[in-house]
Amino acid sequence: MKNFAIPIVVSLAIFVLFTVASRTKVQKDEKDNIILKYPTTIKLLGLGFLILGCWGTLFVTNTAIQKDDKDIILLVLTCSFFFVLLPLSLLLEFFYAKYLINDKSIHSDTPWTRKREIKWKDVTEIRYSKSLRLFVIRNNKTKPIRVGGMVAGVNALLSIIEQQVSSDIYTKLLDDLK
Repeated sequence: MKNFAIPIVVSLAIFVLFTVASRTKVQKDEKDNIILKYPTTIKLLGLGFLILGCWGTLFVTNTAIQKDDKDIILLVLTCSFFFVLLPLSLLLEFFYAKYLINDKSIHSDTPWTRKREIKWKDVTEIRYSKSLRLFVIRNNKTKPIRVGGMVAGVNALLSIIEQQVSSDIYTKLLDDLK
């Protein structure tokens, strides 16, 4: 019976974090731009994944030391990558990604790309990836802007998209969201 308790508790904790995150209020700056950032609950979830990853790496390392097998080092390095580096990359995204949206454009500033801007009048396509939980906004001039689906203010983003882009682009986006 104890084997079922941990997954249920973890699942409930993640559900509560996502529920609280979805109710986070939209922020605005002094120029009345809407600020899209990951809410604190998502950041805490990322920290939890990093802590679990560090624990997993220590567990695998301890196992390797006890077995005194040099071939298991590859396993330790692989596990370190998955258990620590992937959650660390999530944390970078959660803490440093920021998007500003207004009636004219969307600006992005993430750890992975330089600052980008796409004007709404230049948008050629907006898609939503359910598997990655990302909005991908494209034009013909710059590389796309990818907005995480867990940022606070997604509804505000959808509202501005509906107002500023053509109905064809918005209809395709709605199809992706179904």
